[in-house]
Amino acid sequence: MQTDGRHEPARSPHHLVPSAHFDALAAGRGDAGTVRFLRTTEYSRRLLLLRALLDAVAETPGALGPLPGVDSVWDTLAAAQERSPEVFGELLLHPQVGVWLGHGLRRLRRTAWGDGPLWTDLGHVFTVCAVAALRTGLPLRTTVPLRDGGVMFPTLGLARLPDRPRWGTAEVVVEAGRLRVDPHGACVGPPDRPGPPGPPGPPGGLDLSGRLDPDEPTEPDDPADPDPDEPDDPAAPDRPADPADPADPPYLPDPPGLPGRFDPPGPPDLPEPPDLPEPPDLPGRLDPPGPPYLPGPPDLPATVGPPDLPGPAGPPVLDGPAGLLGVDAPGWQAPHRMHARVAGRPVGVWLDDIDPYRDLSEPLPAHRLSPDDTARWRERFRLALGLLEDSDPEAAAALAEGLRSVTPVRSLSTWRVLSASSGDAFGGLLTSLPPDPVTFAVTLVHEFQHTKLGALLHLLTLEQDDGAERHHAPWRDDPRPLSGLLQGAYAFLGITDFWSRRLDRAPAAERASAEFEFALGLRQTREAVETLGADPALTDHGRRFLRGMAARLPSWTADRRVRPGIDAMAGFAATDHRTEWRIRHLVPAPDAVRALARAYVTGAAADLRGAGSTVVPDLTARWSHARTRLIRQVLGTPEPGTPPSGPSAAPPAPSAAERALIAGDPAAADGYVRLLAEDPEDPDAWTGLVLALALAEPAARPLLRRPELPRAVHRELRVIGTTADPRRLARWLAAGIAGLADGAPRPGA
Repeated sequence: MQTDGRHEPARSPHHLVPSAHFDALAAGRGDAGTVRFLRTTEYSRRLLLLRALLDAVAETPGALGPLPGVDSVWDTLAAAQERSPEVFGELLLHPQVGVWLGHGLRRLRRTAWGDGPLWTDLGHVFTVCAVAALRTGLPLRTTVPLRDGGVMFPTLGLARLPDRPRWGTAEVVVEAGRLRVDPHGACVGPPDRPGPPGPPGPPGGLDLSGRLDPDEPTEPDDPADPDPDEPDDPAAPDRPADPADPADPPYLPDPPGLPGRFDPPGPPDLPEPPDLPEPPDLPGRLDPPGPPYLPGPPDLPATVGPPDLPGPAGPPVLDGPAGLLGVDAPGWQAPHRMHARVAGRPVGVWLDDIDPYRDLSEPLPAHRLSPDDTARWRERFRLALGLLEDSDPEAAAALAEGLRSVTPVRSLSTWRVLSASSGDAFGGLLTSLPPDPVTFAVTLVHEFQHTKLGALLHLLTLEQDDGAERHHAPWRDDPRPLSGLLQGAYAFLGITDFWSRRLDRAPAAERASAEFEFALGLRQTREAVETLGADPALTDHGRRFLRGMAARLPSWTADRRVRPGIDAMAGFAATDHRTEWRIRHLVPAPDAVRALARAYVTGAAADLRGAGSTVVPDLTARWSHARTRLIRQVLGTPEPGTPPSGPSAAPPAPSAAERALIAGDPAAADGYVRLLAEDPEDPDAWTGLVLALALAEPAARPLLRRPELPRAVHRELRVIGTTADPRRLARWLAAGIAGLADGAPRPGA
């Protein structure tokens, strides 16, 4: 940041995305060097967001309430950055600081709300100042806001002040390497480091000198210095070249319909993040619906902060003197840490259960893990990272370079892991505790794929979609917009890569399960890539990115390590999901449904010409996924843990019809007919019936192309007072579907 951001114009050059990094990311990869590049670009974005927030605060009367003025923030942060750019950069890149910046901007623009006064969220900047001063050895006296009678200092800990109001203020003093809150009252703070304070350096009992690779230089590669052999890099952000400057590499023009990139000349014309949507509720979702990332300004991708700021050089290992880090004290709760080793070097990650900005939306109260739970998290994380390194050392090193924080969340079921991530929180993720190290490793890969793609999307526009939720994502129960499908496909590209590498390393007892997950992940990814390729909303950069993804698939498709029987089970599971998704979310044209019902009653043939379907999301009923769970049980996938108490803790028990279908019993269709007699609208039973008929009768297989029709026509028949046997109706419709030419109208899914 500039020394005096209140008066000087902001200077905003542009990052270039080197082809090597772009192509590695497109292939679902990216080594530690690629992640360091992304961290540098994210640092630039954080600087811009910080600048936008502070300028907006300065322009909003009373925004900071009883707290000091914004000028003191500039003074402290500029001094901290000048004293130790790497330490300052690591703090600014802390995932929870990113979430706070996004939340503060949304509150200022009234697109998000909080449970306290506005100044309690905006004033969090003073706790950031306090940590910056402590870590860089600067003295500071300031005032911070209280939330629920406490103060959270990012990466440092939570101060608890007794008998204080829920919303109030407290004085903070930083001097001689110590931080104290309410020095003339409760006087709480982190434990002192042993011995005399010493000279400025890594204060507060935290050793910031360690790095994953002590031989790496402390300065990152200059992203503004592209490879001279690639002056017309098609992965470069869109901005016209300066013809007066021959050293200025050319940029690609904007795709049609996009405005030019906004290069802010300085205050007050700074890049302004748009109204950012709140992330959806997490419970019950493997990956939150809607865009999993909360993107920054659409004109920000090719813009960075002032060029005179060296970015953070790499992942400091925040491991202080033994016995201090993670130790609570009276009135003080320290953050937990999880530890592992990658390539023989230590890796430390926050296990954050206290920072109010650890969630993706509204601030949360602290929810402390028990010592036993903390131990389980640490052990499974250590084993997961070791397992990942064993199968994919490059991916493990990249993750170790970028991952900073894991937030534990509670899942009401033991059979699905709940995980999420956000573009606001590069290097952070939320997850329920995976039941075993393998599942933990898959979760880390999954969310880190989102992290990498989210950072790239801050630099390049890959799609220009209208946001309509219309696509089938093979791993999601709800329709997805193009952006969500791209995110999911990219995550499952990484998951499929993981299982491909895991196959030959899995113990004998887990081999069948690994084969199934690999084969299923490949089918899911391939279907999503094909859907993406057919969508015209991808930009040129997006199509190049998709080609990189698609290039990984042929070698996996040709892989003969999966046994045919297991491969067939994976194919069945993928078909099961696609079939039920269509039954739930596709609505056939009402006129066509009425015409089909009349034809059925009169004994005419089913004429489906013009009988298209429209995506109408139906999120009223939860999916059971019973058939896929049964397959995993057959393959010996262990049931995770003991279910917690509560009605929604365990998944619903499979029905007799589902057990018969998985066992290959021809009587399965009869079982689903009995279920439909009890509930004619049950989408799960209609899915099972379609699958059972398609497996048992080749003539019924066309139903898989239009599985939404039987339920819709059966409903219309009930309306007109006609009783119809679901099997007979389904077979009648199958004959009509079989007569559709390839060019006949298809559903709008």
